[in-house]
Amino acid sequence: MYMMSFFSIPKGVLKKLDYSCSRFFWQGDENKKKYRLTKWSILCQPKDQVGFGILDLNTKNSALLSKWLYKLLTSNGTWQQILRNKYIGSKPLAQVEWKIGDSTFGPV
Repeated sequence: MYMMSFFSIPKGVLKKLDYSCSRFFWQGDENKKKYRLTKWSILCQPKDQVGFGILDLNTKNSALLSKWLYKLLTSNGTWQQILRNKYIGSKPLAQVEWKIGDSTFGPV
């Protein structure tokens, strides 16, 4: 989870992680096979919406990354000032563009 808060996880990796999680519910043993009674997307729904409350890793990754953006926009700590001075300047955040040589931790 910690790394998900800093990096956007590639779609292929997310797909493999979801596959591994789904095998827990659907993989049988040598003698008996488990049947899929519902879609993985339904299992990932909250419990109050008839799901199992399993985390959707893509949504979790986006939420964790958004938390840093929120902190950048609403707090005035040292790291926020450094990022604002180096990458944002006086531009609105929507107009900031990544340039070659910029840190992967800077705004994209």
